[in-house]
Amino acid sequence: MTKQLKFAASFSAVVASLVMAGVVLADIDLGSITPEDQTVAPSASVTYTVTGDTSPPNPGVDNDWKSTRVTIEPEGLNITACVNNPNHSIGAGVGLTASVTLTAPAVDGVYTVVGKGFRSADCVNERDSESTTLTVVTPPPPTDYCDTVDGIQDEEFDCPEPTDYCDTVDGVQDEEFDCPPPTDYCDTVDGVHDEEFDCPEPTDYCDTVDGVQAEDFDCPPLGGEVVCEGALVVDSIETVDGSGIANNSYASGWSFLFHITVPTCETHLAMKFADWTGAGTLPAGGNMRISSAQADNAGATVDVVAADTYTTPTLNMTSDLSASAGVQVDVLVEVKMPIGTPNGSYSTSYGVQSN
Repeated sequence: MTKQLKFAASFSAVVASLVMAGVVLADIDLGSITPEDQTVAPSASVTYTVTGDTSPPNPGVDNDWKSTRVTIEPEGLNITACVNNPNHSIGAGVGLTASVTLTAPAVDGVYTVVGKGFRSADCVNERDSESTTLTVVTPPPPTDYCDTVDGIQDEEFDCPEPTDYCDTVDGVQDEEFDCPPPTDYCDTVDGVHDEEFDCPEPTDYCDTVDGVQAEDFDCPPLGGEVVCEGALVVDSIETVDGSGIANNSYASGWSFLFHITVPTCETHLAMKFADWTGAGTLPAGGNMRISSAQADNAGATVDVVAADTYTTPTLNMTSDLSASAGVQVDVLVEVKMPIGTPNGSYSTSYGVQSN
């Protein structure tokens, strides 16, 4: 018997659907770089802020402005910096900012500052840029309102205490400054001190205790009250030679020895003479001289230069011929007769002073 097998086959069709996902990236639209057109000193620190949007804005999704670079051109300066923008990847996409800090050029000039926005991190895939100018100027020397040289300070400023290079208190002056003469409030010459200052002990150049005086100073008399012994007196006149020859020579003329007492406080002596009169006139000036062995000029003579005029310099008597009150000295007066002086007797008057 022959059997036939029957098969029943059913087919089902599978319909597959493929969804293709595509990402549409927003573009970057930079609006500004600030500050604009600023002026700074050489090598100053400058911070620039780049502001922009992503277009179209995609709130809550990746906005694709991932890094920013700011460059000060020309590029040969190599002044540039790149920052990544982690906070700019997700957001509204409007008013986004990025800040970059650089060091300004060291040379004065006008430079271009360029800010750039990038779609990728580390400043890759540039999309947009904005620029401004930067002027670098070396500032002029400052006006020193806090003057530390001569101590003058402006009242509107909080100034430190000045260094007084022209010190008018203790007289110390800096050689580099043109200082006025100091006011010496601590006077070390005559011992006068200002009570407001802490002064050192003075050096008394006019010492009235032990009698030492400096020749450079005009000092008062020593030892307080001055005791002056003796009075100016011509004790006697001794004629050494009362006759002479008219040959214009002191060796052949007249000579007289005056024995004089001078006060102990007035040892400088001078004399004056009137013209000689008698058989004729013998001028005193140019024909008389005085000297003393007790003077400090080693017996040198002092000429009479004119009638009735005291001799100068004075004879300073430094030794005493007697223990009597005052200083006893001898003064030699010499007279010469010019050639042609008439023979006969002559007389004159004299004066003596001490100081």
